[in-house]
Amino acid sequence: MEKSIEVKLTSELITRISQEPPKRALKELIWNSCDADSNKISIKCYKNDLGGISSIQVEDDGHGIDYENVEILFGNLGKSQKAYKNKSPKGRIYHGKLGQGRYKGLSLGEKIKWNSRYNYNGEILEFDIFCEADDLKKISLTPNFKSTYEKTGVIVTIEELDATKTNVLLKEDEIKLDLLSTFAPYLLAYKNIKISYNDNFLNPENYIEQTKEEIFEYVDQRNNEKYYCKVLIIKWNDSIEKKLYLCGDNGVVYDENTLTTSKSVPISVYLMSSYFDELNGSNTMTPLDLGYTCIVERANEFINNFVREELSSAAVEQIKNLKDEKVYPYEGDPKNEIDKVERQIFDILAVEINIYSPKIRNTNKESKKLTYRLIKEALKNNPDSVTKILTEVFTLTKEQQNELAELLNFTTLPSIISTSKVISDRLLFINALEKMIYDKEESKPIKERTQFHKILLNELWVFGEKYTYGVDDVSLKNVLKEYIKSLGREELIPSIPRSYRRFDTYSRYLFMAAIPREGRKS
Repeated sequence: MEKSIEVKLTSELITRISQEPPKRALKELIWNSCDADSNKISIKCYKNDLGGISSIQVEDDGHGIDYENVEILFGNLGKSQKAYKNKSPKGRIYHGKLGQGRYKGLSLGEKIKWNSRYNYNGEILEFDIFCEADDLKKISLTPNFKSTYEKTGVIVTIEELDATKTNVLLKEDEIKLDLLSTFAPYLLAYKNIKISYNDNFLNPENYIEQTKEEIFEYVDQRNNEKYYCKVLIIKWNDSIEKKLYLCGDNGVVYDENTLTTSKSVPISVYLMSSYFDELNGSNTMTPLDLGYTCIVERANEFINNFVREELSSAAVEQIKNLKDEKVYPYEGDPKNEIDKVERQIFDILAVEINIYSPKIRNTNKESKKLTYRLIKEALKNNPDSVTKILTEVFTLTKEQQNELAELLNFTTLPSIISTSKVISDRLLFINALEKMIYDKEESKPIKERTQFHKILLNELWVFGEKYTYGVDDVSLKNVLKEYIKSLGREELIPSIPRSYRRFDTYSRYLFMAAIPREGRKS
């Protein structure tokens, strides 16, 4: 006799869970199999006569679903038994905690069936579980019966598919690479696990061109506890959707974010730490967590450096051509680290410009030389202007502009160069100042009030940084204007009142100017 279970949560919640994107839903079903200690997981998409997908099947050889636990597993959504354990019976770290993954198959089709085979006192028993989209709060199951199978496991079958969603699964190569990217660290950690998609096994080692990793420490300021974080970058030998995966120590993926790196560097990045195991265990895996944000930001520095170096290396041949043409704007070897990074960024930009704007390849030598010289000087003296120069001169599309902007963001080069230039300029001024004061020959023609004082007015920092925005014989209003300009808030200048009766009004306006645009209320 068939048995029914009433799911004890709102249909709205289940509906939201069942609206997962197709790729994510498929991954959740695979993670469920991994959590069940499966060693072999098979995903198959069966086609209909029209070439579409008629059904999806995920089969594993895990420990199966125990008949006695069905009500606990399916009836209390949000209270999975995994929440009370850290590891599976075979010692694997759990991916899921809330028991929501099993329902996500409903984002692919209207009906879902679980055929479970489990060990009961040395005997393999079998039964089926059913769930339908039009009655999400009701779970039905058949009675137990002795199985003809010799091994335990679960077969999940999804039918009455939504073609608008599931047709993406017909792109087998794309889906295979996406699954490969997600499960790579897990498959590398658990060598005995095999996952196949339409009979093609996912073997990350066949697609890996290069790997690089770094380990750093994160100290939780709340309890002073120390965590080790590993950044693993895999560069693939095939095109792939670039993502940053946040994983536990053993490569179990808990969250993923899209990477906005250059399209020419096909990478996946895995940020692995027991800190993320703890966040997942407490259901607080969110960017709102301070540790989550800090660890990701630290990893991004490593990622950006890797991408910059890869792009720079790939540019070697093309840069050699520029040098052979004698249009390369640098001479000799880099003098220091800043010079080296500046040249790396220039090399990357030069190559990208040749890709996006082929017309530059056909211009004469002098035009090329002038163009590259312009980019070099912009990088050195005003890095923030480079994107504007490139977009206006080469009329790039919005997508191309965004990618070039990302290239410039691969490094803190703009701030490094700006700081370096300030320091360099100040050192030159100090040297000149020393000569004006102590060198009798140099100081003779310099008049104190009309020349020396005027020179000092542009370098008031010598008296302390607090005087940096001071100016000669002007009102506090003009000092305020200079300060607002330095903050990049020029749009506020026209609204400055002509006069102030109280100094605290100035203070309030200075405070307003210091608030970023996005943080101000209209």
